[in-house]
Amino acid sequence: MTLQTILEALYSPDDDRVIEMINHSTPVTEFNLREKMFFIHSGFRFKLNTGKEFDLLIDLTDLSHASVIRQPCSGHASFPLILGLVLFRKIKFIDAFSKLLIGGISECNTKIYPIDAELEDITKNKLEHPEFCIFRDADNTLIKTFPLSRKYPNKLFQKGDMFFRNRKDTKQNNNFTPSGFGSPGL
Repeated sequence: MTLQTILEALYSPDDDRVIEMINHSTPVTEFNLREKMFFIHSGFRFKLNTGKEFDLLIDLTDLSHASVIRQPCSGHASFPLILGLVLFRKIKFIDAFSKLLIGGISECNTKIYPIDAELEDITKNKLEHPEFCIFRDADNTLIKTFPLSRKYPNKLFQKGDMFFRNRKDTKQNNNFTPSGFGSPGL
C-alpha cells in the first residue's frame, strides 16, 4: 500500500474509509520490528469507548509497500501528534522520536523533504505551511497535501483486533474483514 493511500483514508471525511484503514493496521506487538527501519507518525489518533487511545504509525522502510502500525498511547510511547514525525525503537516497540520532521516525500524515489522548524513551533502550529505533502517523482510536482494531525472525533468499539463504529456492529459483524485494503495486518 502506498503512503498516499494510507493518508487519504485516515484523513477522509468518510468514516467507513477511516475505520477500514484502522482495521488494516497491525498491532505493534505483532509487527516484525527489525534494525534500520524508518517510521513516521501518521498524525492520526483514535480513542475507544473505554478511553484507551491509539496512534497509527507508518513503516516507510519500503516506500512502495508502507505498513500501518497501531500502538497504544502510553507514558513510555507518548509522541507529539504530528504527521511526519520521525520515530524509532529505542528499548521496546516504537518508543522514541527524533526532532526530525518530514514535511514532504516523493513516493517514487523516496526523496524526503525535512521541515526546517523547531518541534515546539510545529506543535504550536507556527509553521508557514502546516501541511504534509506528497510529490511526483520526475519533477517534484505537488500531488496531495494533508493536515499535520487528526484526532478522530468518534469513539470506536473494539472486538478482538477489529474496530467498529458502535457496539451493535461488533455483534453483527463476527466475520467482518476490511475490503478495500486487503486483510488486517498484511
